[in-house]
Amino acid sequence: MNNKEFIKEIVNLYRSARDTKYPIGFRGRSHTISSYVEDLFWYYLWINNSIDSIYIDQPLSVEWYNKIIYPDIITVNSNSTITNFFDLKMDLWWMRDKLVEYAIKYEELINSINNKECKLKIWTDKAIKKLTIWKNVKFNIVVISWKNISKNKLEENINEFEKHNFKNVNLMVLTNNIHPNEYWIDINDVIDQIDINTLAFDKINNLNY
Repeated sequence: MNNKEFIKEIVNLYRSARDTKYPIGFRGRSHTISSYVEDLFWYYLWINNSIDSIYIDQPLSVEWYNKIIYPDIITVNSNSTITNFFDLKMDLWWMRDKLVEYAIKYEELINSINNKECKLKIWTDKAIKKLTIWKNVKFNIVVISWKNISKNKLEENINEFEKHNFKNVNLMVLTNNIHPNEYWIDINDVIDQIDINTLAFDKINNLNY
């Protein structure tokens, strides 16, 4: 699965989310697709990178940390070490004024939990998986689209994020110019007009897994 195929599948997910599960009636608001995009993203990671294990939306308990962590996705190497956390955002509408605050929170969290033992519960059979968090683990905020906020707010977010020079937190924005949820436009026109950020995809595929 290449970058364009990944984005096209997200466009398809947005469109299918407008359909009712059963062939009666018409929906006003669409179904939420965030969990499907999590599944799609882990599949993209798996296809394009050498990763031993990937866990999706698994509660993680860390020694000496009194809160359960719920990462969208974690990647684990063959030594049972967590190498990356991923947090997926469809866009930044609800946190358009909080991106840097959000990043600072996770910068501090990673400083608190890196190089620690942890465990997660596999819900299918209730098995406990013991893991170690890598000392250089990264928290990766992956934003599907920059659209849904103004250009000024976009530039403000980028500038503020870059000023902080985060050590543990990465920001990858995958598309711009047109939102994948532009369902009133022909799907081929959406794919043609959307600006796919190749550098962001490259950054994802060059992480340490």
